[in-house]
Amino acid sequence: MKLHVLGCGGFVPTRNETSCFLVEHRNQLIMLDAGTGVCNLPKYRDVLERYDTLTILLSHYHLDHLIGLIYLTPFVQDKKLVIYGPGKPAYEQTTEEYLTEFLKPPFFVRTPHQLTRDVEVHDYSAGDFQIGDISIRIFPQKHSHPSFRINIDQKLVYATDTSYREDLIPSSEGAAYLLHECVFLDSCPNKNHTCLRELTEKLRDNPFEKVLLVHQQPVWTEEDYATIRTMIKGTNLEQVEDLRTYEIT
Repeated sequence: MKLHVLGCGGFVPTRNETSCFLVEHRNQLIMLDAGTGVCNLPKYRDVLERYDTLTILLSHYHLDHLIGLIYLTPFVQDKKLVIYGPGKPAYEQTTEEYLTEFLKPPFFVRTPHQLTRDVEVHDYSAGDFQIGDISIRIFPQKHSHPSFRINIDQKLVYATDTSYREDLIPSSEGAAYLLHECVFLDSCPNKNHTCLRELTEKLRDNPFEKVLLVHQQPVWTEEDYATIRTMIKGTNLEQVEDLRTYEIT
C-alpha cells in the first residue's frame, strides 16, 4: 500500500492544502476526502495513469473535505469515478442528493454525473463493504455533523473531524498507520475535535507503526510547530506535510 498526502490541513489552505489523500492498494486507487488537496493531483499524473477508476471516500460533507470535487474533471475525464459518502441513514438525504445540491448552478456547471464519463455515487453506513478485493470498515465519530472513521484493509485508519474515541484502538484491528486529526495543541475548546495533548496521552502505548497528524490547524505559527516537535519527540506520532508518500506494509 502507498499513501500519498495531497492535503493534510484543516479548514483553510495555508501551509498545507485541506484534507485529501491518495491510497494505492491491490490495483485500486482510493481518495480519502476531496478537499483543496485535489489541486495537487497534477504532481501525481504518473499515479493517475496507472488506474482506470478513482474511488473517493468522503468522511463527511464539510466544504474543506468536499470543495476539491470541482477541481477533478481535468485529471479524471478519461476514468470511471466512484464516490461513497455518508448519506442515509446518517443524513436526511442521499450522498447523490447532497452532491447534486452542492454542484448545481449557479454554484457550479456540472452535476455529479457530469464530472467525468462514468460516475457512480453510493451511500455507506457504519459497517463493512468492499472496493474490489479491499475491505472497508466504517465507524461513526463525534463531530458537529456526522462523520465517519475509515479503516482500509486493516492497514490504514483515517480519523478526521472527530473527538478522540475510546474505541479507536480496538476497531483498528492491527492497522499499521493511523491518520488522526490534530486541530489544537494543549486543549480543545469543543468536543468536535482533538488536541495533541490528548493524543500523546491516549496513544502513549499505541500499536501503530506511525500516527500521522492530519487536519492540522491552519493558523499554527513556526513557534507552534516547534512546540509540536517537542511534544511528539520520542513517540511514533509524526507531523505530516503535503506531498509526502508513505509505504505501508
